[in-house]
Amino acid sequence: MTALLWDQAGQRTYETGVDKGVLYIPNALGVYDTGVAWNGLTTVTESPSGAEANKQYADNRVYANLLSAEQFGGTIEAFTYPPEFGQCNGTASPTPGVAVGQQTRKSFGFSYRTRLGNDLEDTEYGYKIHLVYGAKAAPSEMAYATINDSPEAITMSWEITTDPVDVPGTNPETGKPYKPTATLTIVATVTAPGALVNTATITQQTEVDPNAANNSASVTLNAAESANLRVTKALTRFRIDWTWNGGPALLQSRVIDETGYVQPTIRQLRTVRGTRSIYHNNAIQTWRVDATGEVSNVQVL
Repeated sequence: MTALLWDQAGQRTYETGVDKGVLYIPNALGVYDTGVAWNGLTTVTESPSGAEANKQYADNRVYANLLSAEQFGGTIEAFTYPPEFGQCNGTASPTPGVAVGQQTRKSFGFSYRTRLGNDLEDTEYGYKIHLVYGAKAAPSEMAYATINDSPEAITMSWEITTDPVDVPGTNPETGKPYKPTATLTIVATVTAPGALVNTATITQQTEVDPNAANNSASVTLNAAESANLRVTKALTRFRIDWTWNGGPALLQSRVIDETGYVQPTIRQLRTVRGTRSIYHNNAIQTWRVDATGEVSNVQVL
């Protein structure tokens, strides 16, 4: 039998904090395709319920132990909320600056992040993204108080209930389809460090390069452990080191998403949409670095 060990280095993990709140308003098809930042988030309390035992007796003994359906609810606390949440909070705005209460409450989706820590990485070990579907907010109490010598910002609070949504796929542990759920949690922890080689080569010169002897160069980066999760249908910021040789350069990056779609060039995009398309202009962007170090956004056809 393998010996059990406790409190080993790197295994004393914990979860803390809450931030990066996002509100999602479903479209007419029920798709959560647009998110807005929820600032001022202070507390999210998850309050699952159900799964209560209901024993059935026969033959003078417990014949079956049935569990009631599980439900997910909770409480959101914040100093403020995005304007888009007004329709979920039972208000409507017939004109800017005027809010009419006691209106129909729209369902919404909600996500937030908590940090993961351990004894080695502190709170930089990783994080969790919590997603909630089919939520509805109930009316809540709000107390206004006079300003005194210890003023405090008013904390708003909303009790939420949820309607589960279908989950595609099969549970690998049971071999059966997943049950509907209102919650999904994504865990992002550190990846193993290692060496990354970044090579840049000039393939076409349109300006005079003051140093033509170094038109190709490589640099090896020792990547540190970091948690770097990207969520689908979300803007993504990334960073990669690049060695500048002092001459003019054009910088580009191309994205390939999880469906295999490849980010188009401007020429490819114009072939499909024409020259006057400005909405969802997802073509490859080009950044020009001139010999003085000035950076500008340019188009390369």
